[in-house]
Amino acid sequence: MDNFRTNAGFVITLSIPVGSTEFVLGVNMNNPNSFVTWECKDKTDYFWGHYYTDSLLKATKDLCQRAMDKILYLEQIEMENANKTPERKGNVDMEIRVMEQEEQKYTYRQSMQLQGQTGSIGYLRGDFGSQGNEFHATWNDNMGQLKTEEFKAEFDQVINALRSEEYGIFTSRSGMSAYAGKFPDSAFLGNGGTEYGFRVDTEKNAYLIRCNPSKGDYDFYCFCYVSQWLDSHMEKARQGIRFIDPDYNELFRVPDGGKILITSGWGEKNERVCRFIDECHSEIGSNLYHICEFAERMQQNGATYESVQAESQKIKNKER
Repeated sequence: MDNFRTNAGFVITLSIPVGSTEFVLGVNMNNPNSFVTWECKDKTDYFWGHYYTDSLLKATKDLCQRAMDKILYLEQIEMENANKTPERKGNVDMEIRVMEQEEQKYTYRQSMQLQGQTGSIGYLRGDFGSQGNEFHATWNDNMGQLKTEEFKAEFDQVINALRSEEYGIFTSRSGMSAYAGKFPDSAFLGNGGTEYGFRVDTEKNAYLIRCNPSKGDYDFYCFCYVSQWLDSHMEKARQGIRFIDPDYNELFRVPDGGKILITSGWGEKNERVCRFIDECHSEIGSNLYHICEFAERMQQNGATYESVQAESQKIKNKER
């Protein structure tokens, strides 16, 4: 049991460490019949909360189930690493296509909740130097446990293929520009102006590439995902993000990555970007909410909220 640890008004009463993370159960300091379970890193970063009312037993069961799911997942990773086939020689089997609009938002850094939902392994960021024909790149981990030896071997093969004359997309700034020019449908409005998006698929992984062949900025980002996780999450996200009133009546839905307008009790208006986490959780701005929790908080604060309709909404890039 952890004493004197609190988060968001909850006292942490139970903790189960699993690998580099832990799962905790909290009791509301103002309502002893309100409970939550979180995944936690470094005893300070709490995310993906599951909320319960009037049922400590259900909350405890959820805590144990989440820990067990993580244990089974780590065991599966260990088994795959132990039984992995020898590194393949030659070119990797891969397909490249223009990125779909719904995939574009995943070429930016995601929250820890979304990283977990989508199987985000990490990303490569790079540029072609002042002359436009160099190659400077930096790798950043997201879910380090997914960066297996098999993935690393495949990743090297994918990047080397993209740097070859066969594709040319990573050969130079002019090579990238020429490749993007062959696929006008790849262009989209990003934070750096017009950018270009492509997706590379292998047997198990998806590589989402955002290109910016302009001198003076990073020329590319390559975000790596477990295909099954990413595609499953996007399929669920297509249902949109539900917003309800405190009586649990659905008011409206916004698409994943859409916006709502919150009007405070004193008339202040703020737009917030919304991201789909699962059927009952969403990120609103930088905060994670259960749909019931958000409705109740808005009522308590005397605030109202509505959907923001727009033809296009610029993706917020947390990387730059």
